[in-house]
Parts: sequence; C-alpha cells; structure tokens
Amino acid sequence: FAAIKRNMAATRANGNHPTTPDVSLILEETQYRVYDSLIATGLCVCFLIGLPGNCLALCYFLRTKKRNLSTLLYIAASSIDIGSSIIHLPITANYFNKRHPVVLGNKVFCSIWYFILLLIQQLSIFVVMLLSLSRAVVIVFPFYKVDKRSVLISIIVYLLYHSLWNVLKIFSYGKYYFSHGFGYCDVYLEKGIFEAFYTFNYSACIGIPSLIVFAALVVSIFKLRSDEMTRESQKNNRRSSLTIVYFTALFLVCNTLTFINRALFTTKEILGMSYPRPFHNNTFMFFYSWLFSEIFCTVLNASLNPLLYLWRIREMRLWSKRLFNMSKRNEFRNTVNIVNTGTSSRNETRP
Repeated sequence: FAAIKRNMAATRANGNHPTTPDVSLILEETQYRVYDSLIATGLCVCFLIGLPGNCLALCYFLRTKKRNLSTLLYIAASSIDIGSSIIHLPITANYFNKRHPVVLGNKVFCSIWYFILLLIQQLSIFVVMLLSLSRAVVIVFPFYKVDKRSVLISIIVYLLYHSLWNVLKIFSYGKYYFSHGFGYCDVYLEKGIFEAFYTFNYSACIGIPSLIVFAALVVSIFKLRSDEMTRESQKNNRRSSLTIVYFTALFLVCNTLTFINRALFTTKEILGMSYPRPFHNNTFMFFYSWLFSEIFCTVLNASLNPLLYLWRIREMRLWSKRLFNMSKRNEFRNTVNIVNTGTSSRNETRP
C-alpha cells in the first residue's frame, strides 16, 4: 500500500493507468474481492429499483394536472435520478470485472462520462436545496408565493455555471487517468491557481447548499410541529410539506458520508497536506471512501426516492395501480384475441 501511495503522484502527472502490481496484489485479497462484489451487487439492486421507479415517478409528475413549483422540482429531481442510475452502470461493470476499466478505459468516453457525473452530483444538491428552501419559505410565510420562473432560471444559470467549470477542468486544465484504487476514472489538476479556485468552488457548492438544506429542514420541522391545521386544505398542505421534509431528510441521511469525506478532503487542502494523508491513509479509506461517498450514496438516494413518492403521495399510488391494472387487462385481452384468432383459423381449415 505504501508503494501505491508513492506511485500516485507519478501516475497522475503522466496521465497513465495505475496498473501497478501492488494495486492488483491488494485487490486480489479475499476481503477486497468480497467488498467489491457486495458493492457491485448493491449498485445493481439500486439500479433495478431506481431506474423503473424514477421513470414511473417522472411519468406521474408529467401527467399530473398540478403545475406548482414542487411538482416542477420533483420532475427535475426524477430526471436527475434517472440519469444518476444510468451514469453509474460503467462503475458497476468495473467492480464485477475486478476493477478493470471496460468502457471507462477510453479517454474520450471517460471524459464525457466524468463531465455528466459531476453535473448530476451538483444539480441534485441544488434541486434539493431549492425544494426544501421554497417549502420552508411557504411554511413560515403562508401568504408569500415563490416565483416559479425565478427558480427555473436559477437552475439553468447553475447548470451553465458548473458546465463551464467542468469543461475547463476536464478538457483544458485536467489530465485524465483511470484509477484501479477508486474503480473509475478521474481528472487530475496540477497545483496552481485554477486548481485552488476549482477546489474551493466545488467544496463551496456542495457545502453551502447542504447547510441551507439542513437549516430549511430544521425550520420546517419546528414550524410544522407548532402549527395546528384545521381546514382540509391546510391538512393537504401539511401533508405535502411533510413529504418534502422526508425527501430532504432522506437526502441528508444518504449523503452524510459525502459531506464528511468532502470536509476531510477540504481540510487536507487547507492544511496543505498531500493526498492521501492524513484521513485517507489506510487501505479501506483509500479504496472505498470515495466510492461510497461519491458513487454509492448518490445511487442509493436515487433508488429510495421513488419508494418515498409511492409511500407519501396517495394520488401516485392510485395512478400506479390503475396503470398496472390497465396493462394486465390489455395483456389478458391480447391473449384472448390470439386464442380466438387461432381457433377461428383452425375452424376455417376444416373441410
């Protein structure tokens, strides 16, 4: 493991794949093979739940007649979760294939993949922040109406802002490499002004929205606990607000490791220490901290969101039941038609 750490600086600087015998030797140990298999299986389960679940949720939110701000943000969140389920499939293949690159070994593909991955991670946090913050404002100031247009414009501006930063990082200043230690490709930035600004910007755009989400969650919980709802409309609004509270809490719980790992990395950068010292200096943290915090937590959150929708949104449950019952009736009708067609054909051929 010490040889791996000594090799990292030279590997990143040259842009080569770190296929050192030390990495292969450690990853062939039984415990790491078991860890990798469990992670790959977990990613597959999340994919099987998350992709169809979020497609179902997206169809519901698009079909519903409600076009309030919460519905629009749910549409954005479901779309991001669909992208999250798909974009992490190459990593699942890597871990089933002993961390060999597979499609991520291609520099062009991996650069585009990494660009989309960063945008999905950054947009998901921002959309959750907008959803929780807008609901907290409505709870605290019931007669204040949040402007939908301004919120949607802010999402577009945020997307363009991070697209510019990521284009500069990946295609201008960065050096591509595939890490067997991480199990996916990354882009290395040499020490300099751009690297310092990018690290600060990335950490701020994860840390600040997360703090706002947490503050909005606390305010919403205290306000909902203190207010008594008497009218039916107030009860419906309370139920909608509780759904957003659960959605926000699920996001924070699933991404706790992400925030901790990013805080440790930012602390290391501030103290001027070279990676992986001091927080990622043992083998488990080195091989799995980024995988869990940046990859698995995101996929897990994306797979649990549609289950939360089904649990909390009664109209979605009823719509889903009607949809599946309709598909069963159509399947039965098609089967009957096929049987009747075959019977009539045999009758016609009889003398």
